[in-house]
Amino acid sequence: FFGLHPVVKPLVYVSSSIWLMTLALSANAVAATGAMRRRLEKCLQALGCRHWLADKLAEAISSCISRGSRAMLFFAAINLGFSAVPYTWVFDIRGAPPYLKILDLDGDGKIQAREVVSFVFNLSRRVLLSVLSSIVGFALLRLKQPTGILVTTDEAFKPRKTLPTLSLIMYAKQNPRKSEVRMLARRVGLVSRVLDFCIAVPLVFLPWTHLLGIRLQTVLAVGGVGGLAVGLAAQNLVGNLIAGILINLNRPFAEGDEIDAGSGALSGIVEQIGLTATRINHLGGMPVHVPNQKLLNGVVVNKTVKDFRPINETIHVITSDMHKLPVLVTQIQEILDAHPDILKADSIRRLNEARGGCLKLYRPTCLFDGYGDLGARLKLVANARGTLNSIQFAEVKSKLLLQVNQCLIDNGATVSYLNGAARATSN
Repeated sequence: FFGLHPVVKPLVYVSSSIWLMTLALSANAVAATGAMRRRLEKCLQALGCRHWLADKLAEAISSCISRGSRAMLFFAAINLGFSAVPYTWVFDIRGAPPYLKILDLDGDGKIQAREVVSFVFNLSRRVLLSVLSSIVGFALLRLKQPTGILVTTDEAFKPRKTLPTLSLIMYAKQNPRKSEVRMLARRVGLVSRVLDFCIAVPLVFLPWTHLLGIRLQTVLAVGGVGGLAVGLAAQNLVGNLIAGILINLNRPFAEGDEIDAGSGALSGIVEQIGLTATRINHLGGMPVHVPNQKLLNGVVVNKTVKDFRPINETIHVITSDMHKLPVLVTQIQEILDAHPDILKADSIRRLNEARGGCLKLYRPTCLFDGYGDLGARLKLVANARGTLNSIQFAEVKSKLLLQVNQCLIDNGATVSYLNGAARATSN
C-alpha cells in the first residue's frame, strides 16, 4: 500500500510521531505514574517492607519507569519523524558549510535520506542511553534523602545484632541532632557524600561527557592545570575551600550547634557551614563570618554535644545535733538516686562502654568531706543527662538544690556562709 502511495507513508510517519509526542506530554501520564506508585507501595508493604521504605522504593521505581517511558516515546517519535524523509532524497554538499559533512557517512559528497535517518538514530540512541542513565542516577540520589514519613523511635531502636538497621539510619537522617544518634548521623552523612560522588560520576557525569566527545583524561588534565593556577593565585581561598570540604566531611560541628572557637574569643551558634567560611551568630547578637581554615587549624569546643552535664557542689552545714549528720547524708543520697534527670549507675556504665571506657564518671553520690572553718562539708557529685540544654540544666540543678535545702531544714541544719564583712576580715 505504501509502495503504491508514496505520499501516504510520510503522513503516517509524521502523524505517528506527533501522536507519540502528545502521549509523552499528556497529563494522563502523570496520573498513571501516581496510580502505579500507590500500587507498588501496597505490593512492597505486602512483601514485608516498612511503610517508609515502601514509599521510597515505590517513588523511585515509578519515577524511573515513568520518565524512562517518556524518554523512549520521544526517541521513537523523533526517529519516526525523520523516517518520513523520502528515500530518493539526495543533497549535494559540495560547496556547502563544513558542518554538514557529519551527515555524509560514506564520504561521497552527497547526503542521502538513509544517511540522515542513520545519523539521527545513532545520535538519539546515545542521547537516550545518557538520559536513562541520568534518570537512574537521580532516582538513586533521591532514594538516599530522608523520607517524609517519620520513623518512630520504637521502629528505629529495635534490637539488632551488629550493624544499624535501615530504620535506625533513616531515623538518624531525620533527627541528626538527637544525642542517641548524633554520631551515627555524622557517619551516615559522610557515607552519603561518598555515595553521591560514586553515583553522580558514573551515572550522570560520564555518559554526557562521552556523548559530547569529551575524554576523561582531558577533564582531569584541565582540572589539574586550573587547580594549580588557582592555588598559586589564591592560596588563602584554596586553603579555606579545602578546609570547608574537610569540615563538611568530618562534621566536628553542625548547623545549630553552639561552639567555642579561639580559646573563648568566639562563642555562638553555627548558622551555616559554607565552602570557604562559616557563619556564626555570636552570643552578643552579631553575625560573624569565620574562615574555615581558622576553624580547622584552631581548637573548637562543641558545647552542644554533651554526653553528660556534671554537678559538683560543696555545702557547708551547721547542725545543733551532730548525730543527724549521717541521716542527712543518707537522705540527700536518696534525693540524688530518685531524681529522673540524674544519670544512675546503669546509665553511666552504658555510656562508659559506648565511649570505650574513656570517661571518668561515677554514680550520684553525697559524701561527708570533713570539717572546715564554716562547719561540716557535704560534697554532692552527680551528672545530669547530656540532652538537656543550658536552661533545662539550670532548672534541673535549681530544683535539685532546693530539694537538698528542704532536707537541711527538715533536719534542723543550716547552710554556713560568709557575709561581706566576715569575708573581708578572713581575707
